[in-house]
Amino acid sequence: MKQKRSQQIKSILSLALLIPLLSACNQDENVQSQSNDQHEITLNLSMPANTGMETRATVAGTTEENTIKSLYLLVCDKTSGEMVTNAISCTVLTGAGTATQTSKATVPAGSYDLILIANASSQVGSLASGTAKTVITGLTYTKGTDKWDITGATNNTSIPMWGETKNVTISTGATVTIDMKRILARVNVKKSVTNDVFTFTKVLVYNYSRTARIVPPATDFAGVTYVADSYLEYNSYAADSPIYLFEAPSRGAYGAANWKQNTCLVVGGEYNKSGTVTYYRIDFKSGSTWYDLLRNNIYTIDIKSVTSAGYTDPDDAYKAVPTGMTINVLAWEDEKTINCDL
Repeated sequence: MKQKRSQQIKSILSLALLIPLLSACNQDENVQSQSNDQHEITLNLSMPANTGMETRATVAGTTEENTIKSLYLLVCDKTSGEMVTNAISCTVLTGAGTATQTSKATVPAGSYDLILIANASSQVGSLASGTAKTVITGLTYTKGTDKWDITGATNNTSIPMWGETKNVTISTGATVTIDMKRILARVNVKKSVTNDVFTFTKVLVYNYSRTARIVPPATDFAGVTYVADSYLEYNSYAADSPIYLFEAPSRGAYGAANWKQNTCLVVGGEYNKSGTVTYYRIDFKSGSTWYDLLRNNIYTIDIKSVTSAGYTDPDDAYKAVPTGMTINVLAWEDEKTINCDL
């Protein structure tokens, strides 16, 4: 009887010792299964470029415009748009600052919509699995200081960018190409007139936007805030230097209640070597058509002629219907050529 009870106790002890081992095996199997379900993919980032209207040549972004300091991949359910993993931090491996850059990421097996967001780590770095698509499309970027300077001279800020590709099937070694779009517009002001006729001194940007959605919203310009009746000042402006702005909607034609609140430029300079700086308003318009200032577009404004002195006060020029200057505006990506006689 004692011997039988002793054997039962030994059997129970043996089973007790086996349970942790069995549990460890199950854990190992689960970890292995999860590991096998992850796939490393290559991300090819195609950086924004634009086509010039006059030459039809591709205008690649500058090194500063292409700089990526942070990069996050959002893996989203292709039906609900909800994130299925936490935001995945990525590193640019090759082509930094060029038109084609590569990175890698480890992603669960399946078919997903992939979103890449660059240079907005504060907004996207903490996004967790389960985040709704409405949260992603609601992310905004606000400029802490008003003027963008991406050269590093004073306030080095890399341009936020966004790209998305849908219904991507993930497998080991897969390569995914994503077209990136900058959330800023670029404005350049140059002149065809000689220095005897007109010389630049400064450019002022009135009614500039301070906030924009990182991912383009379904409703144009949702989340945009702007500073009305105030300006950014670019002193000693060098012709054809880039001015970076958040996108902004058109607010009405001359005579409308809000026409003055259109984002516009006021250019200051000397007419006919007078020694006096006067000012001229420039709007983004052609004839009766007013244009929105759109992300990832380049607007080149060419001063073709100046026929009279402008206003002595920039605010007076801002408040008045433009006069005394003929300009040509090239809006490159959307392929609109805008000619204005002011």
